[in-house]
Amino acid sequence: EIYTLSLHDALPISSLANAACSPYMRAYLCTSKGEIEVMRIHYAGKFDGDVSKLPHRKQEKNAVGFKEAETVEGVEKAGLKVVPAILVIETIPLILLRINPFSLHISSFFAGLTLAILTLPVHEVLHAVCFRGDVYIFSNLKRGMAFTVGTESMSKRHFLFMSLFPDILLGLIPYGIFLINNRAETAGIMGFLALATGVGDYINAWHCISQMPKGSLTYMSGINSYWYIK
Repeated sequence: EIYTLSLHDALPISSLANAACSPYMRAYLCTSKGEIEVMRIHYAGKFDGDVSKLPHRKQEKNAVGFKEAETVEGVEKAGLKVVPAILVIETIPLILLRINPFSLHISSFFAGLTLAILTLPVHEVLHAVCFRGDVYIFSNLKRGMAFTVGTESMSKRHFLFMSLFPDILLGLIPYGIFLINNRAETAGIMGFLALATGVGDYINAWHCISQMPKGSLTYMSGINSYWYIK
């Protein structure tokens, strides 16, 4: 069986099994032995702040924890410190290109805001599809929190791609389109807001770049990430 991507329980589609090991799909669905590798996305529901309920895995013997916040509150505080810097960076192109954000149409603003909100779940799904095994999406709307946890090992490059993929697709590209064509106001506002909400992703990417040695692997366990050399 292979499975569709679903935020709830995955749906089996047996009729596609014969086609799953075609040369075109092998890199995504099959192992080197021709076996189908199942990837499922689970919506784990509301996160109540108890990190012990998050997916964990057995630690590698030589694993080194990332130097990062070790509590939910610490993660939130770290994010709040980075937000102003992100907003400044996003504003610089507007200044250089002499674009007045206050001249944008109010309808474009609300359309962009609506799209940015509607794509928040998509943001987490885009993280999730970068995993090959079981991956879990958690949320807490009151705390403005949504995150994805998967415990498989991945390379430094893979981890960076997984961390930044949603921000590039939903944020950088739409915002870049607006900077090139100022008439694309809705895309610009959506991209601006989407980039601002990716603070946690940028922190993870920075930890990966600054702390992982060449040739090392990384994985998540609970709220924290670790690296090790195989």
